[in-house]
This record gives sequence, structure tokens and C-alpha cells, in this order.
Amino acid sequence: MLLGLTGEGFPGVVAGPLSEIRMVNVKVLTVAETAFCVSGGSGVTDARAEIANRLVAQGDPLWSSLTRPPVV
Repeated sequence: MLLGLTGEGFPGVVAGPLSEIRMVNVKVLTVAETAFCVSGGSGVTDARAEIANRLVAQGDPLWSSLTRPPVV
């Protein structure tokens, strides 16, 4: 899973009864995407950033679907 992807129409914070509440998106990754993240030659952080960029390019980075094609 990737945490914290952002997109249009999804607020970063919402007003809560005592303070602001930070909204965090959870994006479900495919097996291939997960393998890319943990075995990438460029390092885990770079691999995660690359997956995030590819998900944004694929469209609707905030929506998780079991039928979404992998980006790797």
C-alpha cells in the first residue's frame, strides 16, 4: 500500500470538533507494484516515488480497484 497520495477533490484536512483532521489516502498496490517497490535497484524510496508518479499518470491516483491494471 502507498499512503498519502493526493489528488484533486480530496481535502488534505477537514475540520474536526477539537482540531483539524488530516486525511490520508491508502492506495492498494498490485503484487507486481509491491515487488517493484521492495526489489527496485534504485532504492525503496525512489521506487515508491516512481510508482506514485506512474499511478498519477494512469489517472485517478486515489481510487483503488482490484481490476486496475498494474503500472509496472
